[in-house]
Amino acid sequence: MSNELIVSNEFIRKIALDNGFELKAITESRQDLKPYVYEFARALIAAVLDPEQAIRDTLDSHNDKLRGEHKGGNNFRAGYYEEICQKITDATSEKLKDNQPPKGTTLQAN
Repeated sequence: MSNELIVSNEFIRKIALDNGFELKAITESRQDLKPYVYEFARALIAAVLDPEQAIRDTLDSHNDKLRGEHKGGNNFRAGYYEEICQKITDATSEKLKDNQPPKGTTLQAN
């Protein structure tokens, strides 16, 4: 059984429209939310459910970008970015554990 949470586009669309988002023309005959709205909603849900993994994913993404920028003539030693990512992950893990809302808590806007 997968641990992946399935959130339908229809569910995200309803919440987005209820909160002021607007449909945009996707094709001449079809309107919908922009794809990045669905991506953002799923990333936000994932971050709330597993903040440590969200941080690791973000760091991995930045790490990949940095590697791409420094391909070919980089002067950084092997493993440099991985070490930094691990240090940040380690440092934030304890803070995340301390800042977790109690189970059953609902999110509210300030």
